[in-house]
Amino acid sequence: MYKILALRPPPGHSWKLNLDFLSDRGPGVGSDYTYTIPIGEDGFTPGQGYARVYGINDGGVDVLGGNRGTPPDHPQNRGRALWRHQQEIIEGMYFQGQIAYLSDQNFFEQYYKQEFDFGPTQESFLYLTYQKENLWSSGLVLPRVGQNWMTRTEWLPKVDGAIVGQSFWDLFSYNARASAGYAQLSPSTVNPLPVLLDGQGG
Repeated sequence: MYKILALRPPPGHSWKLNLDFLSDRGPGVGSDYTYTIPIGEDGFTPGQGYARVYGINDGGVDVLGGNRGTPPDHPQNRGRALWRHQQEIIEGMYFQGQIAYLSDQNFFEQYYKQEFDFGPTQESFLYLTYQKENLWSSGLVLPRVGQNWMTRTEWLPKVDGAIVGQSFWDLFSYNARASAGYAQLSPSTVNPLPVLLDGQGG
């Protein structure tokens, strides 16, 4: 894309355009962007990230294999969006984040089979850790963004902390850990349901 637009990319940046036409499906368009944040004057580890968007006007029928019952209908316009980033903010503090969106239940497996089988889960989260000597802490925010066909536990948020091997007068060693958080179970709302909601029992 930088060449098409006659632009000079920043160091460590790459931008690709994907244009597809699938005869039994329809036209698709997307883009992949990777980047690396260079080391600053403070010398901290650079950050890096990846973004992908893809959409297709799909008039075909998904074929996923196996006896899965009646296949769910998919929308005519379907696709995905993903942003993933990791970076050392200050010495000992590390950030990892991901925002993922899928249009429907079958899209990811149908179009990105290898990533579906072996890649990270398509969850949206923000995760921050900090470690100094024998002290450690972390914070996690993990909401469910769409994907109502999956049962997930949302953390809004969760905070952990620990101290390990704290010595007192070279006679005692102390370890402690604390955790606090708010968890919310978000069951699937797409049949077949993993749990029976109130009023659905037989």
